[in-house]
Amino acid sequence: MKETKQKTLKVMAENGKEMVIDISNKACLEFGFKHKDRIVAPIGEEATVMGVGPPCDCFGCQVAGRTGKNILLATNDELNGEVFSLGVSNLRDQGFRLKSEAEAEPELTLTHEIMSMDDALFKVDISDKICLEFGFKHGDRIVSPIGNKGTVAGVSLRTHRMKLSEKMLWVILDGCDGKALRAGKKDFEKSDFKKLEENE
Repeated sequence: MKETKQKTLKVMAENGKEMVIDISNKACLEFGFKHKDRIVAPIGEEATVMGVGPPCDCFGCQVAGRTGKNILLATNDELNGEVFSLGVSNLRDQGFRLKSEAEAEPELTLTHEIMSMDDALFKVDISDKICLEFGFKHGDRIVSPIGNKGTVAGVSLRTHRMKLSEKMLWVILDGCDGKALRAGKKDFEKSDFKKLEENE
């Protein structure tokens, strides 16, 4: 397939700021995908790749901007064409795939819907492969450093809507009506949380 002659595109960021992004194959493929590719995150959320550009003023872009690198921008069905930051490196290395690839291998992603403390519904990955990055499995009973007990729910990206690829562990604390609390990032100290024995 020949690359389109159009190399740039004017888009609107989530914060309402207009920006011109690079939609060339050369720029986008550094992140693993092409302009208009429909992709799926490790936890099953979908987005459409738009192109590559500098960080803007939205929160996700501010985080990316600290690296001094350009970012891959995408949109999804909720944003009506507005773009958000997706990552600063090759997303395939982080488990992102084309939607067609994900549909061909649905067993690779095991998801479960949970509710956060602020009543937001979203999906978490409950596979052993993903959860064990935090030292626990879905369903494990654990206790926090201050003695709060709960059950491991799964792993999501940093926000409910796909932005940067930072993963978060979610735990359903006892006495919270089944709502989940964010417990930590991928590099959090596993020693801070202890697995409970079955009779605890």
